[in-house]
Amino acid sequence: MKQEAEKNLPLLLSADALENMPELETNWLIKNLLPSEGLVILAAPPKKGKSWLMLWLARSIAKGNETFLSQPIERSTGVLYLALEDTQNRLVKRLHKLQVDTQEYKQKLQFCIQIPGYLEGLNTLTAYLKQDDQIKLVIIDTLGKFSVGRSQQGYQEDYDWIGKIKDIADSFHVAIIVVHHFRKQKDVEDAYNDISGTTGISGAADTLWLLQRKTRSNDAKFIVIGRDLDELSLDLTFSPDCIGESKDFQKIKQRRLKGKSLLIF
Repeated sequence: MKQEAEKNLPLLLSADALENMPELETNWLIKNLLPSEGLVILAAPPKKGKSWLMLWLARSIAKGNETFLSQPIERSTGVLYLALEDTQNRLVKRLHKLQVDTQEYKQKLQFCIQIPGYLEGLNTLTAYLKQDDQIKLVIIDTLGKFSVGRSQQGYQEDYDWIGKIKDIADSFHVAIIVVHHFRKQKDVEDAYNDISGTTGISGAADTLWLLQRKTRSNDAKFIVIGRDLDELSLDLTFSPDCIGESKDFQKIKQRRLKGKSLLIF
């Protein structure tokens, strides 16, 4: 029994062996922003434009735009958007506003507005990814809806739950973005503590995106931090009458918002 246990020990790597291994470059969907594999948590207050931002990202990846938030898109691929807080009619209106204009793009971007929660939801997501190997980006909007049926709370429970979603990303070599909310009480010293739930949620993710936007303000701050990327902070502007990146917006608005990275509804 002792010999069998010793045979099953995990492999140990010496510092010398690690030093002589080559560094592998990060593969990106969006350079400096979204690695091609792993779990991202996007957190923001309710009704501050998270879903519009994710819809614009999904459109940009599926359509093969050159950039998103001024960062180069490295790869166009299939996108599965679990719009669990939306109705079919709301998606229709938003897609019309985004001016969906090519058949290829429409085929690469797929939506689902109803999916079982918790472990059954994981099984359903796994089945979708097995069925369509062209899907390389999944957006879960929101974590709360996807977690319906989960009863246990606490740091370890949060860490394990988010870890299960990350396991799917790692197993299928896809990027998964989970949309989540800020807690009501803000932490003035550390914005990452604003993420609702325990730190087990942020601790299990590979990358964190924070969208900070004050009430009745069009301006926002988009903060990115992750295990495989440098910290990044971008200024965004949300506009009810224009959508696009700053260079396009400046042409229309005669550079009124010079220096902003994105304008979105």
